[in-house]
Amino acid sequence: MSEIFLSLIIPAYNEEKRISHTIDEFIKYLGDQNYTYEIILVDDGSTDDTWGLLTDYSTRYDFIKAIKNLSNVGKGYSVKRGIEEAKGEHILFSDADLSVRQECVSTIIKELRSGADIAIGSREVKGASIETPQPWLRRKLGALFNAAIRKFIVSDFLDTQCGFKGFKANAAKTIYREQTLYGYCFDIEILLLAQKNGYSIKEIPVVWNDRTGSKLSILDSPAILLEIVKIKMNQIKGRYNKNNAG
Repeated sequence: MSEIFLSLIIPAYNEEKRISHTIDEFIKYLGDQNYTYEIILVDDGSTDDTWGLLTDYSTRYDFIKAIKNLSNVGKGYSVKRGIEEAKGEHILFSDADLSVRQECVSTIIKELRSGADIAIGSREVKGASIETPQPWLRRKLGALFNAAIRKFIVSDFLDTQCGFKGFKANAAKTIYREQTLYGYCFDIEILLLAQKNGYSIKEIPVVWNDRTGSKLSILDSPAILLEIVKIKMNQIKGRYNKNNAG
């Protein structure tokens, strides 16, 4: 068994204004827990001072590791790199804006300890709490996106895009070896790959707050649509069919 119980991965792109608060809150929370942990910070080719801040943390704390992508590849690629480096028995990734409260780590851990291979945070299941909602337009676009995904791609989950997901290490490393998408829709692909490999997935309620400074804009719509098409084509080709050997 790994000497590290939890690996926390935080992907970041141009987050110099928010990342310090997020890291500090996780350090404070994890420091109060009765298990060992590491924090892996992955800079996705930032052009601001994000990398300088991450390297400062990795210098000051021996349980923090900082990794930098040479260019802006995508959140999915950054999470993949973090998982490749992770040494924990359990692996969790969180968005850099701390939209999901750090205390929700305990809910993820509880589900993984109870037998789930994967526990995904959800803003839509019973018990979830949205303390600060998104602006009206973003809520409507998000609802439209979720409806389309549930109708055409996968209907098993109410919220595929919440940036707070936990895995048993063997599940994470198996899934991410098969990952092909690195943009906004990478979460959908990893859930499909998890189902293909027969892993149990639990959708759990989280406490969520909208944060200003989102990197997602209407201009990203063509890229998102392209990824959805790629996922659908992969489905048609049987790429996500259940692996009976697994």
